[in-house]
Amino acid sequence: MRNSRRAVGLLLLLGLLACSGLALLGNPIPVPTLLMPEEYIDALIFADMGRVRAVVEGVYPFANFGVYAATMYYPVPPDATGISVWLDGAELEWRYVTSGCEISPYYPTAVGDYRMIAWQIEAAPERFQIKVRYEHELPQLGARYAFVYALGTGRFLEYYAKETTAYVKVRLELGLSAVEAFLGSLPVACEVDQEAGEAVMTLVQKSQPFQPLTEDLLILFERSLSIPEAIDADGDGRISDGEMLQAIRYWIDDAPVPGTDGQRISDLMLHKLAEFWFFGERFVLASYQARERAIAHLLATIPDFPLTMGVIWDAVRATPEGLLGYETIRYAHGEWQIDVGYPVIPYPDYDLTVSNSATGFSWRGRVRAPGLIVD
Repeated sequence: MRNSRRAVGLLLLLGLLACSGLALLGNPIPVPTLLMPEEYIDALIFADMGRVRAVVEGVYPFANFGVYAATMYYPVPPDATGISVWLDGAELEWRYVTSGCEISPYYPTAVGDYRMIAWQIEAAPERFQIKVRYEHELPQLGARYAFVYALGTGRFLEYYAKETTAYVKVRLELGLSAVEAFLGSLPVACEVDQEAGEAVMTLVQKSQPFQPLTEDLLILFERSLSIPEAIDADGDGRISDGEMLQAIRYWIDDAPVPGTDGQRISDLMLHKLAEFWFFGERFVLASYQARERAIAHLLATIPDFPLTMGVIWDAVRATPEGLLGYETIRYAHGEWQIDVGYPVIPYPDYDLTVSNSATGFSWRGRVRAPGLIVD
């Protein structure tokens, strides 16, 4: 039993368990073993206090053939925070791998070494699901930000595999340009959808038959700043006295604002910046910022409000056909739904409805562009 458990532990590098489908005919399966035919990676990239951060969630369904207990390994960025691991919804304890273990504590990537974490599974069911979540700040390679997901850990496997399929969705809630994606050193085409108020990149990657996935996913991009973001030099989402004075200087000189691809401050934009400065709240420029501002308000005003910041929402355009000059974005997460409606003008006010289909909770309010909440 000890040798079987040790062998399974060496094989189970999660995320790289680029194991096979469940079709059993034609190829013998070594027993005991675990098979993972698919993996689902969902990431949110957003700007926060002048930094660019990512929230990553991975879901990994397994079929179990004779494994009772196993050690699983998983690479995370060295500065990762909020690391959590669940087995079928029950949270597991995890640890950092240290020197002298059966596997290296470090996993090399294009942006430096990731750290390996590990956890134990006892009495593993015939079918189960592992979920891993973590957050981290994105590093920069020159002028570009780099997002890496350790998709290629299958290269650690020592036995053959049928094919596995990785479904990757990366939501970028910020202005961006010059986006490129790579698997290892090879460029890869990703679909980019910008209809729901954010850029959403999707990638479906299937391994070769009888081979695992062996290359990491790397996404490189540059930020494209709006004028308020560029004026907000300290990245706190507000316009301070000094920042307002700098905006007036750009306006007087009719000079391009650095970082905005040559944009200049018009009379209307100066008025909007002055409004942000006067109210002193964190300004709101996009529908996803209005969503987060509303959640922060509900957390501050309703005891034990069950939502949290940093949730990865599915976003769809919900504007009725034929309606011009007005947009509605619908965000969904489990039983929660947030509808954000706004006129199609620069930096509008946003009307929101937050609801939960299970509890019947409902809240309506307005988030003004200067960050003010109106219930």
